[in-house]
Amino acid sequence: MEDTAKNPYSSMSYILEFTEICNNRCSHCYNIWKMDGYKEKGRELTTEEWKNVIKKLKEETGCSSVAITGGEPTLRPDFLEILEFIDSLGIISILITNGTGLTKDFIRDCIDRGVRLFELPLLGPTREIHNEISGNDCWDNVIESVLDIKSMNARPVMVFVATNKNIPYFEETMKLAIAIDSGGMMLNRFNPGGEGIKHMDELIPSAEDFEEILDIANRLSFEYRYPVSCSIPIHPCIINMSKYPYLGTGFCAAGTDRAYYTISPQGMMRPCNHSPTILGNFLTEKFVDMINKPVMKEFASAIPPICEPCPMAKECQGGCRATAEVCYGSIREMDPFLKNNLHRHPAYRGAGEKKDEGDYSGEMES
Repeated sequence: MEDTAKNPYSSMSYILEFTEICNNRCSHCYNIWKMDGYKEKGRELTTEEWKNVIKKLKEETGCSSVAITGGEPTLRPDFLEILEFIDSLGIISILITNGTGLTKDFIRDCIDRGVRLFELPLLGPTREIHNEISGNDCWDNVIESVLDIKSMNARPVMVFVATNKNIPYFEETMKLAIAIDSGGMMLNRFNPGGEGIKHMDELIPSAEDFEEILDIANRLSFEYRYPVSCSIPIHPCIINMSKYPYLGTGFCAAGTDRAYYTISPQGMMRPCNHSPTILGNFLTEKFVDMINKPVMKEFASAIPPICEPCPMAKECQGGCRATAEVCYGSIREMDPFLKNNLHRHPAYRGAGEKKDEGDYSGEMES
């Protein structure tokens, strides 16, 4: 058993981005290497380099689980070999996949190599809607994979990314997820980044529209005892999440014991999978040195000026600073969801009409 006193980082989450390659073409994709001018692109780690990274991660953090993603990680020809190596170290794997490469045999191979949770997208209730948003013919494979995963006693979790394209179909989509007996849903508001920056204006939902699907999710979660979590931070000044007691929620975990440090296809470590900030090269630098760099401390403490007077500032932190960083070039800028819904912020009486500076009377959206 790991000695957590010697390994204070063992309970943290770690994300391994195996590859930049993906066979879907989602307009909402946040992968940072799809940003214009992104500098880290280059040779991806070899099989042996990934094994070295994972071995070093285990030695330096004592981690018990990792989330494997991409791009589409299953497209790597050495995917199962690396997965087997992870399992040999006693590390459990969470597989984040678009489902296109999953077959019954492949799923069994993954489970035999330590995968216990599969995260798959479900972006609409029909083949036509899901495939249009994914940019690929993949809906049937996702549905079949969920049934196969369940039959092998592993857990499939559906991921719904809420955009203006699919919000009208959310209730049908969630009912489908329940009907196929999936193990839960991640209900994520669209968080621009990568490819999504190019489509931000057309995809980002209004707070009013997002509230409608939160109402639906809360009701169906209670009615069917079906777990739903909102993984992307939601600003309490914009939407009062206390109205949705059956939904799991949270705020940015960067710099805390809930952090999910991310290692890129080139071996660079970042604060999270939404941020382009590079903390260092995991192949050559120690984990503890990277997380204690000034750049990490600055990242974890930054909030937008408009949020500084707010009594919820320490908890909320202004939403997602990583998406502010990729969209507007600064971790102290406003999260695009906040910026697009300022008419609901306590500092504004109406759309764009600002109160006197410092007048944050504590009023929150009820």
